[in-house]
Amino acid sequence: MSLFLHPVFFLLRHGRTAQNAAGLIAGATDAPLDAEGLRQAQAAARRWQALPVGGVHVSPLLRARQTAEALMRRRPDLRATAAPRLAERHWGIWEGRP
Repeated sequence: MSLFLHPVFFLLRHGRTAQNAAGLIAGATDAPLDAEGLRQAQAAARRWQALPVGGVHVSPLLRARQTAEALMRRRPDLRATAAPRLAERHWGIWEGRP
C-alpha cells in the first residue's frame, strides 16, 4: 500500500483559557475560553477552513468544543463527534495549581 493513501490527521489545541493565562493546571476543569482564546479559535478557523477536513472529533470539555465550533461555523458541512478520550486528565490535587 502506498504511503500516500493513508488518512491525514490535523490536530488543533483549544484556545487560551483564564487558567492557561495564569499558568494554572486546568486538567479536567471545564473552563471556557477567555477573550483571547475566542480570538485564537476564530483565527484558527480562518486558517483551517480550506483544509480537507472530513470530520471533527472533539474533547467534551467546553474549551475544546468552543474552539471546534469556531471552525464549524465556517464549515457548516462539518459535524463534531464527541471524543471523551481526547479530554485532559484530572490532575487531582494539582488541578487549579501552578
